[in-house]
Amino acid sequence: MEVPKLDNEVEHTSVQRSVTGTLLRVDNRGVLIRGESGTGKSDLALELIARGHKLIADDAVDISVAGASLIGKAPSMLFGYLAVRDLGIVDIQQLYGTESVAATATVDVCVDLNAAGSKEEIDTPGTERIFVELFDVRIPLFEVRGVRNRPLAVIVETLVRLVNSDASDAEKHLIEKYNAGIAAPPIEML
Repeated sequence: MEVPKLDNEVEHTSVQRSVTGTLLRVDNRGVLIRGESGTGKSDLALELIARGHKLIADDAVDISVAGASLIGKAPSMLFGYLAVRDLGIVDIQQLYGTESVAATATVDVCVDLNAAGSKEEIDTPGTERIFVELFDVRIPLFEVRGVRNRPLAVIVETLVRLVNSDASDAEKHLIEKYNAGIAAPPIEML
């Protein structure tokens, strides 16, 4: 299968490196999903593809640096294929159509899947944005813990929307409202 070329594909002169993970384009953002074997990376990718997002690469992601951006793509031999536990190798383009795959994506967000995690860790909300440096480029990192029986596709879509908006400050805004409410006079009950 030939890797399609994008009209606006950037020529990359930097050294290309390979990382382990799955890269998808979710709402026009490149999401690199990482995690130990068996954490559900490919299952999550398949679910996101079924929801209309695009597969860029599975298992091996070739990454090059273009200025302050990371550009990811599949090794040509692996383009369009997804290895899914219990299903084997799936030809995504054949099953879901040409719109289900793309040749490249910027790597905008990194999601680490972690099957472990105590209930305390899972219930603790994150208050600070965390970043990871990949090849000297800083991108937002989200760790999703306790991945079993969670709506991971919805979580990833929400993470991408948080990165795209100022809604990521919701916790801070709620605390400010709460603190302002403490200082406000009590509301009379009828």
